[in-house]
Amino acid sequence: MISAQQLDLQEISSTTFKHLNFEEGKNMNYPLMKMNKEGTLLRPQHTYYSDEYAQAMCDLHLSDVVIEDDKGKLKMRYRLHAKHPHTIEGAMAYNILCPKCHHHLKQVGRSLSYHDLGLYACPFCDKI
Repeated sequence: MISAQQLDLQEISSTTFKHLNFEEGKNMNYPLMKMNKEGTLLRPQHTYYSDEYAQAMCDLHLSDVVIEDDKGKLKMRYRLHAKHPHTIEGAMAYNILCPKCHHHLKQVGRSLSYHDLGLYACPFCDKI
């Protein structure tokens, strides 16, 4: 049997997911715009691109990933995706701004493949 406190937490989590547009199978994709001539400073753009469209049309884009930390708190992370293959060194050359607060993201996870690159977090948003 579920206690009233557990029910409240479940409702809050469910509301949070709906509010942040994290319904099952849906996530936000952010095409990355180059902000300097070297192409290493990247600013995300807000769109409603599907995963398939972002992969086909964007050279680089972020997708949001929600993870649960050790304490059960939901955290926002971003996965960098590339249309063209990248080496680990090539993927680490980018400085990416947070889609929410525009502070610099920090890489917190490794690349999964030549196209699915590092996992990023915003140290500023994580403090809020």
